[in-house]
Amino acid sequence: MTPHPFIDTLLEKYKKAPSFPFHDWVENPVSFYALINLWDDIFKAAAGKVALEFVAANEIKQDPDSKVYSVVHLGLSRIVHVSHDDEGGLFFLSESQPGPDDDAPLDRLEIISDISRPQLIASFEILREFARADLSAPGARSALEKDFVARFKNAFGYPDFDPFRGPSVDDDEDQNGNEDT
Repeated sequence: MTPHPFIDTLLEKYKKAPSFPFHDWVENPVSFYALINLWDDIFKAAAGKVALEFVAANEIKQDPDSKVYSVVHLGLSRIVHVSHDDEGGLFFLSESQPGPDDDAPLDRLEIISDISRPQLIASFEILREFARADLSAPGARSALEKDFVARFKNAFGYPDFDPFRGPSVDDDEDQNGNEDT
C-alpha cells in the first residue's frame, strides 16, 4: 500500500471532525478519541495482517504526559508508543528493559508527532517496517533506526536530526561565543 493516498483520505475524514487538528485533546474528549482512532487507523493499515498480533500495551489517558496510542506484540517482543505534539516531534528505536514478568527486553518504537501530512506519511512507513522487521540479528535495531533517520528526519522538522546526539555546551552559545537569550 502506498501511504500517500491513504493518509490523504484519512486526513480528509478527520478534517471534518470538530476541533481538528485536535490541539485541545487534553481537555476535549472528542479530540482525544479522534487522535486514538486516527493512530489506530494508521497502525492497522501500516502493519496489515501483523496488526492482529498486537494488543493494547498501556491504558491511554487524557493527560498531556500520556501516550495517545500504545500497542505491544509479545511474540516478536515489540512495543509501539505514539505521543501527540502540536509542533511536530521525533522518533526513535530502543530496547526497553524487561519487567519482572518478562523474559526478554522489548524492541520499542517511539513516535512523537503532530498530525501533519509529512509526519503521518513518515510514521506510516516507519510503523510498516518496524512491525515486520527481523530485529534478531545483532545491530539490526540500530541499522533500522539509522535507515529511518536518513529517510524520514526531514518529515519531523529536523534537517540535522540525530537521536543519539545529546545536548552540548555549544547548543546554548551562538557562533560568537555569546549565550542565547
